[in-house]
Amino acid sequence: MSHDLAIAPNGAVQFAYADHKSPWHHLGQPMRGFQTLDAMMEAAQADFPVILTKVIATDEEGAPLRNADGSWVYIEDSRATVRVNMNEDGTDYAGLATVGTRYTPMQYRTVAERALEIIGASDGEAVIDTLGVLGGGKRFFASIDLGAVEVPLSNGVDTLEQYLNIYSGHDGKTPMVLSNSGIRTVCQNTVTASLRAAKSKFTARHTRNGADFDIESARAALNVTVAWRESFVQMAQEMDAIKITQADVDRVFLEIFPIDLATATDRVKENSDALRAQIKGLFASDKNAGVYGSTGWSLYNTFVEYFDHYRDATPTERALTSMNEDSWVGKAKVRTQQAVLALV
Repeated sequence: MSHDLAIAPNGAVQFAYADHKSPWHHLGQPMRGFQTLDAMMEAAQADFPVILTKVIATDEEGAPLRNADGSWVYIEDSRATVRVNMNEDGTDYAGLATVGTRYTPMQYRTVAERALEIIGASDGEAVIDTLGVLGGGKRFFASIDLGAVEVPLSNGVDTLEQYLNIYSGHDGKTPMVLSNSGIRTVCQNTVTASLRAAKSKFTARHTRNGADFDIESARAALNVTVAWRESFVQMAQEMDAIKITQADVDRVFLEIFPIDLATATDRVKENSDALRAQIKGLFASDKNAGVYGSTGWSLYNTFVEYFDHYRDATPTERALTSMNEDSWVGKAKVRTQQAVLALV
């Protein structure tokens, strides 16, 4: 599956990321830790302007159509977004999309600056985790680090990452969307997954009114994430209160990986036994029960760890499927959560 990252005129991939975690596609410019907006925009070559132009009719060879008086034929109810590439040899242009006459481009830098303003950060603060350009310049994304969600458990504190994700575009279809998610965006697929998983969003369209959106309204909409954090912590603590026996591990395993012993072949039974042993090994490891005890939280994270890192698939397929909430893996994680909570 394609990452859809843009390639700059000089051949570089237009993506930069903090080097504490490499993206699944291993492309782009690694940066030493979180960076300022200026540094990331420069590294990703994302600071190009997009202008709005009139649209003229052409023939099949691209020559402008002319009226009898020699004037060009304009498409009056359309405009075009055009990327401006400034280089040593002068200025080149790349057409992005046709849009309506009310369209007002929100430059990618401006979108990122407004997002930083919403969370009370300046464009000089080093809080940008990832930043990139998609579709030849048609779309833009970034992940701002919001700090981790701390989940107090009976045997310690577990932490989960949280981001304010930015998504915007000049393709005539993509509005500016700010969302809270635990998914770090590194490509088009992760952007899509983060939007599906977001617990709160704020959207503004590319119009004059949309470009001048109220910061306080956006801040209020995105603060829904506070309630989400409280709800998530409560769910995790409910799981943490469930004491897990080996019989419970078997019960959840068969809920997620059912097998009909009456009709299953010996090979199917052997594979099921091997997978069950693998799950039990992960459960007992120092990432799960070895740290947090034999609890429902440890068991839930055991299955998540298996799906994300150990199931039989290529690393790329595991990454993409695990980030898609609508995939069979996403649905299996939801069933796992339900099965663990049902053990009460």
